[in-house]
Amino acid sequence: GVWGIGAGLNIPIGLVDREAPEITIDTAKESYISPNLDGVLDDLDKAVSIIDRRFVKGYRFLIYNEKQDLVREIVNKDERPENKTFKNILSRLFYVKEGITIPEELRWDGRSSSGSVVADGTYTYLVEAWDDNGNTGRSPEGTVVVDNTAPLVTVEAPYVIFSPNADGNKDVLPVMQQGSEEDLWQGSLRDVNGEEVALLVWESQAPANFDWDGRNKEEILSPDGVYTYRVIATDRAGNSGSAQIDNIIINTEATPINLNIDKSFFSPNSDGIKDSLILRLDVPVTSGIEKWSLTIIDEKQEISRTFSGTGDITGLIEFDGRGENKNLLAEGGYRSRLDVLYENGNNPQAESPLFTLDLTPPAAAVSSNLTIFSPDGDGSKDEVLLYQETSEEELWQGTIADDKGKAVRVFSWRGRADDQLVWAGRGDNGMLLEDGKYSYLLESVDRAGNKGSSRKIFVDLNTEKTEVFITTDGIYFSPNSDGVKDRLKLIPTLKVLTGVERFDLRIMDKGGQLVKNFSGQNRAPETYSWDGLSNEGKRLPDGEYQAELILDYKKGDHHQVRTAPFIIDTRAPTAELSAEYTLFSPDGDELRDRVPISQKSSREDLWEGEISDSSGEVVKSIFWKGNAAGFSWDGVDENGNRIPDGLYTYTLRSTDRAGNSVAAVIKGIEIDTRRTSLFLTASESGLSPNGDGFKEDIAFRSYVGLTEGIRSWRLDLIHKTLGVQKSFAGTGQVPKSIQWQGRGDNKPAPDGIYRAVLQLDYYKGNRPEAKTAFFVLDVTPPRIDLKIRPQPFSPDNDGVDDELLINLKVEDISPIAEWRLDIDDPMGNLFSGYSGRGLPSDRIVWNGLSDNGELVQAAEDYPLSLEITDNLGNRVQLYKLIPVDVLVIRDGDKLKIRIASITFPANSPDLSAVKDQEKVARNNRTLKRLAEIFKKYSTYDIRIEGHANNLSWANPAKAKIEEEEELIPLSTKRAEAVKEALVAHSLDSGRITTVGLGGTSPVVPFSDEINRWKNRRVEFILIKEQ
Repeated sequence: GVWGIGAGLNIPIGLVDREAPEITIDTAKESYISPNLDGVLDDLDKAVSIIDRRFVKGYRFLIYNEKQDLVREIVNKDERPENKTFKNILSRLFYVKEGITIPEELRWDGRSSSGSVVADGTYTYLVEAWDDNGNTGRSPEGTVVVDNTAPLVTVEAPYVIFSPNADGNKDVLPVMQQGSEEDLWQGSLRDVNGEEVALLVWESQAPANFDWDGRNKEEILSPDGVYTYRVIATDRAGNSGSAQIDNIIINTEATPINLNIDKSFFSPNSDGIKDSLILRLDVPVTSGIEKWSLTIIDEKQEISRTFSGTGDITGLIEFDGRGENKNLLAEGGYRSRLDVLYENGNNPQAESPLFTLDLTPPAAAVSSNLTIFSPDGDGSKDEVLLYQETSEEELWQGTIADDKGKAVRVFSWRGRADDQLVWAGRGDNGMLLEDGKYSYLLESVDRAGNKGSSRKIFVDLNTEKTEVFITTDGIYFSPNSDGVKDRLKLIPTLKVLTGVERFDLRIMDKGGQLVKNFSGQNRAPETYSWDGLSNEGKRLPDGEYQAELILDYKKGDHHQVRTAPFIIDTRAPTAELSAEYTLFSPDGDELRDRVPISQKSSREDLWEGEISDSSGEVVKSIFWKGNAAGFSWDGVDENGNRIPDGLYTYTLRSTDRAGNSVAAVIKGIEIDTRRTSLFLTASESGLSPNGDGFKEDIAFRSYVGLTEGIRSWRLDLIHKTLGVQKSFAGTGQVPKSIQWQGRGDNKPAPDGIYRAVLQLDYYKGNRPEAKTAFFVLDVTPPRIDLKIRPQPFSPDNDGVDDELLINLKVEDISPIAEWRLDIDDPMGNLFSGYSGRGLPSDRIVWNGLSDNGELVQAAEDYPLSLEITDNLGNRVQLYKLIPVDVLVIRDGDKLKIRIASITFPANSPDLSAVKDQEKVARNNRTLKRLAEIFKKYSTYDIRIEGHANNLSWANPAKAKIEEEEELIPLSTKRAEAVKEALVAHSLDSGRITTVGLGGTSPVVPFSDEINRWKNRRVEFILIKEQ
């Protein structure tokens, strides 16, 4: 029980010494130990210093229980000159005694003198030391608490799924705990990645019951997921106790908050038009709010303005475009962020769509190529050309007004106005306007309400010098009987309506061929409405046509005039729509957040797309010039606000100049943003599918929030370093539970750390994923590296190889559940045993004593067996032999060697008659080792005593006869045989005497059938020469 490196002080001989040795040992602080060989505070280790004026002759390390009974005495080593390193025997003869070696540290392993671990309790210890003059010193007493009792705790909860959303239903997780009172208990809540989210502490008390409201260390509600609660304490003696609740699920399904805007552009310029922006705060749960804030954030993510409050929250906030200093903010894009903190720690956030502060009005410039024109069909100045340049806006409107300001013709454009506009003097009804002065103005109001326009330009329409001309009421018409632009009016204009002799109104195709004509005599031509039919009554093909009027007056005037070309167009615009899918979930997960719409169309002036809800209300509009291009819709309205879940319809429309229309429709576009919460738990922390019936499989349970619309599912078993080892997959509903027996597709999966990952694929695009905490697959027993030294070891307290160091290294991916180390005697009976739970200490020191304080037998091999089991039931056993040296034991003032391993044939003293070669070899080793030791102790004579077992012990008379007639003679002859063997090993026979004692000095009762083999022995008494 004592080990250390020598350190002490010796004073030359000749000094008068009446002072006791001075002992220094730290006893001020109470110590705690738990001698359970778990590697944590297993021993009481105390640094010690003993100083004397001459030399220290001896010391004792004494341990007392609470009744002051001595439970353990650890004495100094019996240092012998024979163990010193001398070159020859003569040196030993002149050896001068000196002080003993003082170890730097004294160690008590928590065992009593009988070899058993002492009971829990408070013990006192002290050190006594004496010098060669008989002066005895005594250290102060210290206190050590032996505590092999681990902290006790149980923990449970009535349910493990809760929803801390302040709805009054399972808002907290009640945790009930019962445990021992300890200095410190810590309760830790961790997520599936092992990250600690919350910590509770109880000092100098038992762990108390508590309610977890889901809040983390920052007092913010933890996200939905799977958690583990573990409560643990480590007492002062290093004992640990813990308990835990696995698979705690937070599933709030909280109603999300939203932040909407009433417009995506505004212009805070005090003109009364869109001067402010209304922010709509959609917070369904308004009770229990601790505080809230709404921030305006610019494009650099810097805060420009903050609104905040406590308790109640407003539903609308009007933002005037000004910062905290009341100055107008710069033009640009902004967002608003809403942050609400509830008293229960729930902290939802929402962000508005992008909105633009725009103070810049639309810009436009207009010019014309003419200031006067005469649209009389004579081919000269029949049209005025207007040149236009504009900014990009939602809508531009060009207005032609008469001299009284009345609008007579209105044009409109999406985006930018056309670069050129040709006006032929017609009004909105297609009729030629009266001569006069007209103005043109191009203007727009942008999305922010800013108004901009070009300067007005003026042109004169003047046809007064033209006596006869003909016009149409339009350029395009579609005679297809659809009721829209089915006819074209041909309008002759004559300054003189009388005296007409004849006229011929002719319609010709682009090649000049006559297709239709009207004629008359002695009257002026009237306005004709043409239905697009030829003279034969046939429908004319689409194309360009022109009308010509030939008119003769009776007075001889002849006129021949033409209209501008006009177009028959009966072909409607064409459009084809398709969508890869119509069900989508614009929830920001980047999976089907948009519905892509493919469009193929004819080229037209304008295409208009509208998305409408189930009531027919338009929520989003888009337009194209030319061809309608494909696009994707992200489920927002005109202002970028999210719109409710439901069914929507997309319609693409266009009407060409001839009045032909088309409308293509995609119905059943569905927005579904319902949460797809998913959780996955594991039934065990590990599995060991090795066929032993223990922890053979593991079950994974899924908790699926939305069971509708699942396309497919997949569960992967992922090795931490080797990747996926096994997959389960299917379509539709997910099984409630999936069991895994630890196999890959065709072979057992490798040992290691795993986690299960479940992924669902919804038709609407969501792909939620859930993970379990890490678990272990382990079919491999713990790996052990066991080393013992010294070999052989000799616990005879001579300071040389007195203690056996058992160095133990254990490796396993699973925690160790329990272990046992047994040392048996040579007959296979348990001699000394150690056991424990958890990982054993990496260093066990054995002093050679049994559990009841018996010392090992000399020159014997003691089998050591070690069994370690991990918490998955994997078990390993390891065996070694501990060779015990020949022990030279001090017995009072004598030195004694006791050997029970020298083997004779039954009832024979003849060593040479031993037939078992293993026993012969062991005899030779033992005798050789005895000779070596006796040569070291050359100044001692040797008495060899033979001892035997009396098997007739139960009958005294018979026992006496056996003793006198068998045992005494046999033991005498065996002692002589051993002497002869030692002499054969070069020992001086004159040093050796023999005696046979038979069964007169048993070391164990003859009735002890298990241990009486120890009585059959040879003892060697070393007698100092006088």
